[in-house]
Amino acid sequence: MKGITHQLFAASLAAIAINAGELDLSPWVALPLASMGALIPDIDHPESKLGRRVFPLSMLLFQFAGHRGFIHSLLFWGGLSWGFYYLNQQWFPLLHQAWIPLSVGHLSHLIGDMCFGRHGVQLLWPIRRRIRIVPGSWSVGGLHEFLFLCLFVAITAYVTGATI
Repeated sequence: MKGITHQLFAASLAAIAINAGELDLSPWVALPLASMGALIPDIDHPESKLGRRVFPLSMLLFQFAGHRGFIHSLLFWGGLSWGFYYLNQQWFPLLHQAWIPLSVGHLSHLIGDMCFGRHGVQLLWPIRRRIRIVPGSWSVGGLHEFLFLCLFVAITAYVTGATI
């Protein structure tokens, strides 16, 4: 998924969690945090939305780790989620759940890349096998991805009671 689709998917998941009562944060806080979290895995690609903003770092990560490798793994996600949790408890104790949308956004990116990334991700890094959920030749930024996102956002709007 391109940056904006990753962000919309993550924000939709956060909205569902808030609506279900599983996330005790204002949507004004949770949705932007989930959206930001969704960009984190692509820090390993210098042409990504986040990679362009941290260019020297993204180029180094790309050269040493490649794209959709370690940064797209459950190991990295778990470590970064723990880091988010720790920093959240130390710096923002009144928003005690602020780390959750960041973590959900990050994880939603991995799921999106496993669904629409032609080559999958090394989810179980250091095992080099790339994992894909949806077989076939769906591609990042393609029509299938766009249609899925539109359907998912519409379902989210219906489930959460959003009105147009």
